[in-house]
Amino acid sequence: MPIHDLEKDIDLILHAISQSHRPLIVAGYGIRQGNAINDFKELLNLLNAPVVLSRLGIDILPFSHPSNMGLAGIKGSRYCKKILKSADLIISLGSRLAVPFVGHELDAFSESAFRIVVDIESAELKKSGVRIDLPINADVKTVINKLNAKLSGSFNFNSWLSYCQSLKEAYPMVTEDMVKDPIDLYYFMSRVDALSGARNVLVTDAGSNYYVGGQVFRFENGQRELTSGTFAAMGLTIPLAIGASVAKKDAQILAITGDGSLELNIQELKTISYYGLNIKLFVINNGGYVSMRNWQDSVFEGRRIGSDDETGAESLDLAKIADAFGLRYAVITGHEEIDEKLKVIMSDDQPTFVEVFCDNNQKIIEPFSPEKINLEYRTGGLTWIAKS
Repeated sequence: MPIHDLEKDIDLILHAISQSHRPLIVAGYGIRQGNAINDFKELLNLLNAPVVLSRLGIDILPFSHPSNMGLAGIKGSRYCKKILKSADLIISLGSRLAVPFVGHELDAFSESAFRIVVDIESAELKKSGVRIDLPINADVKTVINKLNAKLSGSFNFNSWLSYCQSLKEAYPMVTEDMVKDPIDLYYFMSRVDALSGARNVLVTDAGSNYYVGGQVFRFENGQRELTSGTFAAMGLTIPLAIGASVAKKDAQILAITGDGSLELNIQELKTISYYGLNIKLFVINNGGYVSMRNWQDSVFEGRRIGSDDETGAESLDLAKIADAFGLRYAVITGHEEIDEKLKVIMSDDQPTFVEVFCDNNQKIIEPFSPEKINLEYRTGGLTWIAKS
């Protein structure tokens, strides 16, 4: 697999774009690491093409941006597979196209699209798995700036972009049937998002709060997320929230963890109360380990162990825990009280421990298969570039 001369690579990218009818950019965390967010926004203004985001890249572009088609991956938006399958050109910028993004059936990932991958780590371009037609071993900021300098704005992908926007509008993550009791985590986190402001930082760690946070939160300018990512580190929410609060003193930290994950770093609750950090800690009480129960139900035919009260993981009295560590305590038990209580909780800078009783049988939404999406887009295909 050859590594090309960068100037030649830039020309090949531009040629691929000129031949494409349905280009799609995959934007990853490398764009933030490369300090290229503003350059990336300029690229989108010039290209006017749709973008899907990796899990760690979901806060690099405002959700309201016309090119932003949201989160892709095995726990992505409902419609992301349709967009990926419909694209005839994939340009990956700062994403290593890991399994949580492309899925376990590597050959099925946008199989008909020409794939260009820009990564500063050469090993990522040589690994087995997803086919890469044009690997570019370079700094993503450099590549984006070179593209910006050469793009003339003569491309017209308006109909393709409009189609993707129609999918985004037609298949939202949160639907009316989620407004119910017991509280649906998707609805609860959507209300936290709706009531949050520009100075808020979302922190998640593992399990359902990690998946749902990525699917539901609509990050706008100034908002950030800190999370454990693919490590899925239970208990990381609290130390991440502390670090975020110390580093960004003017921010309100919206920290979300599970009642199971809480126990892994429970001692740090005292750090929050001692320093009076502006952290709103939402502890999702779903009767123990809902992600483990889902796995045990699907893989082991419902044979549970160590995942709920009946199988050895008895629930804690969270009100007593909050009191023991000197934290103000609040509780949300039904969907009708969510907005009223959130407004009060988020109205001041006092550290608060919030217990949220959610559905013990919460399921995580997975993207629809492309065949289940009714909206279709039909046009010509990409002429593949001969690899040299």
